[in-house]
Amino acid sequence: AEWQIWGSPWVQMIPFLQKSWPECPDLRPCFAYMELEATKRACLADDACDGFSFSSQRMMGGSGSGCLKTHCRGNGEVNGTEALELPNVPLGRGSFGYWAKRRWPPPFELQHYQAAFSVQYTGSVNSI
Repeated sequence: AEWQIWGSPWVQMIPFLQKSWPECPDLRPCFAYMELEATKRACLADDACDGFSFSSQRMMGGSGSGCLKTHCRGNGEVNGTEALELPNVPLGRGSFGYWAKRRWPPPFELQHYQAAFSVQYTGSVNSI
């Protein structure tokens, strides 16, 4: 798997759409009066969550309504240097915005690689 080569991907939630949202399947029943920060934590904690719709007037903070979404990734999310892409689904428009989960490999200095080498031991083992 890719994470075994690159290390665990970094994830964060970013505001992606202000007054529209992708009509992807809901991950679970929708919510009302949930704090934005609690909603971000809920999505980050669930691997199946790709983002969430949220009341457009509360996109930057406060309590709002919305739905956690799944199967909602575009093609550009894996590489953090590319812009997020919309999934190939219709967009709802109106009173909700959309926060997307952004995934990308960790910085090079934090990545781990499995070295492929062989060691031949020709000495003796000392027992103490």
